[in-house]
Amino acid sequence: MPPARDSHLVNEHAGDGGERQLLRFHIIIVGCGIGGISAAYCLGRAGHRVIVLEHASEIKDVGSGIQIRLRSCAKTYPPYVRTRWIGPNLSCLLIRWGFGEQLEKVATRPEAITFLRCKFGRREDRWTRWGSKMEEEHGALYDHVHRADLLQLLHTLAALHMALHLSSKVVSVAVDPGPAARTQVRVGLANGDVVSGNLVISTEGIKSVVRRRFSVV
Repeated sequence: MPPARDSHLVNEHAGDGGERQLLRFHIIIVGCGIGGISAAYCLGRAGHRVIVLEHASEIKDVGSGIQIRLRSCAKTYPPYVRTRWIGPNLSCLLIRWGFGEQLEKVATRPEAITFLRCKFGRREDRWTRWGSKMEEEHGALYDHVHRADLLQLLHTLAALHMALHLSSKVVSVAVDPGPAARTQVRVGLANGDVVSGNLVISTEGIKSVVRRRFSVV
């Protein structure tokens, strides 16, 4: 049975007869990383038409491992640690999306953490217990998962709710303003194709063409 639609992601408006009607959008998502594919799943499940544009020719394992954890704890780690962190608040979301069991199969669960001061070769006195304590305090477990595994899970989840176009490098974005669903966004690709929609979402990182187009820093 497919999961229920997120109705709060679909706007309502009054029809000609005053009845309430769902307003659905044609949404273009640029970038098929974790953020882009998650957005595609949520919006597609809500009933919107979603196209995902990815410049790569295939979805590869890019980046470091990911720890599903509390965002607030990130301050305890130095900036040179490349592992990315997300928290039990996200763990709850992944379970709600319906693949908690799949996550269990690919994730590892640390029971505690200790801190080692490399300069002096000694262990700090700080020690934090995680494991079941994390679930008791925050309502979800703390997991470590490889980025490729998480991306594959998300792709499997979102596949039925999006149209994925690989080798689609975005080179331009133009907007024709209009009311609600009449707004037109034209996304130009390197091969000369133009994809049109009502809304564009950029999840392609700091070198994003969309960011530069709208001067987002």
